[in-house]
Amino acid sequence: MKLRPLLLICVALALALSTSRLLLISHDIRDAARLDLQQQAVEVMARDAAGLLVLTQDFMLHDNPRAARQWGALHAELTKALEAYAAVGDAQAEEASALQAVTATLLPLFAGLDKVTDADATGVDVRRELIADQLVNETRRISDGAFNLSWSLGERRRQAEGKHGVLDLVTLALLLALTLFMAWLLLKRVLRPIAELTTVAELVKSGDLTARTGYRSGDELGQLSQRFDAMTARLQDRELALQSLNDQLARSEAFLDRASHVAGVGGWELDLRSGTMVWTAQTRRIHEVDPGYEPTAEQALDFYLPFARTLLRSALETAIQTGNPWDIEVPLVTARGRERWMRLSGQVDSQDGKPARLRQAKVDAETANEAKSVFLANMSHEIRTPLNALIGVTHLLADSVLDDDQKSLLHKASLASHSLLGIVNDVLDLAKIEAGEMALDEGPFEIAALAAGLQALYSPQAQAKSVELLVTVGEGVPAWLVGDDIRIGQILSNLTSNALKFTAQGSVRVSIDLVELQGHRPGHRACGARRPVHALHPGRRLHHAPLRRHRAGPVHRQTPRPAHGW
Repeated sequence: MKLRPLLLICVALALALSTSRLLLISHDIRDAARLDLQQQAVEVMARDAAGLLVLTQDFMLHDNPRAARQWGALHAELTKALEAYAAVGDAQAEEASALQAVTATLLPLFAGLDKVTDADATGVDVRRELIADQLVNETRRISDGAFNLSWSLGERRRQAEGKHGVLDLVTLALLLALTLFMAWLLLKRVLRPIAELTTVAELVKSGDLTARTGYRSGDELGQLSQRFDAMTARLQDRELALQSLNDQLARSEAFLDRASHVAGVGGWELDLRSGTMVWTAQTRRIHEVDPGYEPTAEQALDFYLPFARTLLRSALETAIQTGNPWDIEVPLVTARGRERWMRLSGQVDSQDGKPARLRQAKVDAETANEAKSVFLANMSHEIRTPLNALIGVTHLLADSVLDDDQKSLLHKASLASHSLLGIVNDVLDLAKIEAGEMALDEGPFEIAALAAGLQALYSPQAQAKSVELLVTVGEGVPAWLVGDDIRIGQILSNLTSNALKFTAQGSVRVSIDLVELQGHRPGHRACGARRPVHALHPGRRLHHAPLRRHRAGPVHRQTPRPAHGW
């Protein structure tokens, strides 16, 4: 049987017995309290009955009024004691009913005795004796009745104590039996299997895989012992298999060592992560070192001559980087000083194949980059053809009769077309940039014309958003500069477009100012130009973009440029 239900049953029985024991104790206390109250009432009745006898005789002998008063008080107390006894229960009320009736007759008898004392003396003694005898007899009945009640209470108390003693004994016996059973269960079904498991675990820990618990039971510890024995058996089987493999490996190593000794071939292994080097026995014999010698990589290289050491380092580094094997012949000097020529061949084992994957990834990237360059070149040529046609049409329209507004719009269209053509040319230059052959096409340009073209191009966009656009050139900026005006125009165009895009109200100001003049060569000046773009609206300054320096000097150029602006 399982241990868990047994333990639960034992705990439930222990709780039930403990609860019954507590109930019996409370019942004993309650019965004892009730018997104590009855005993007190009976003692009061016996005492009052005795007192009534004494006071009756005293009154008959001395006619003492004080005795009469005391008799009345004791009679009242006796009556209350009988009532208290009768109130305990029905059985007690039945027992006290006869005594209550006798007590009720005492009062008229004593009153008659008092009247006889005050009456005519004729026949007084006879009547008094009769009444006194009757009064004493009735009082003795009450005293005897109180005695009988006291004896009855004693018997009931003894019976109750005997009954409760038997119940207590039975309860304690059951608790003792339950305790002994739980102790037996704990010792035999819990502690002993645990001790056996501990002993076997220590044996297994020390290396004895043949140890078994041998405990077979259907409870939880029995199942645990069986699983532990099964685990130990599997460990023993694996140990035997591992020992067999180790024996085979040892035989293989011995065979290889004999073969390498006969062939004169040694081997070594270097862990690139930990820097640990392992030599075979034949390698130690070749180097003429002790059998237990384990060198580091640097110590192994020290056996080779300087030029051979450099050659071997280069071969190892190349193999690590490329994953290719090496095969070289170099001289070494043994530990005993003898020089030997050695042929070294080997390879690098790459973990997870990382070198091969890196090489393949590079090929894929170059192929994708080449395809992108071809696509951009083809698309740029396709776009440039209709752009050139658009530029030609605008040039022909410019020669026709137009009013001022039409000329202004046509001029802006022409500027935008040339700008877009410059961007397409930049796309074509992407291949040059990736090849490192891209160069700025510097030439003379008029900065005022550049600013005017920027103002004309973006004024409609600014007017549509009710934003003021201001493009200004500082007074110190030379009229003509040498530089790549297309690139400068693109930069200014991008900055201005972004400023207008993110400006809901206010103004956008593009100012081109002179920062400094450098150099004193005749006819040449180098100037630093700053072209900040400010987007102004309430509470915010959006952008400030300084640009690089450009050269101011004689207007000459060697590279032909297209006949359009930026």
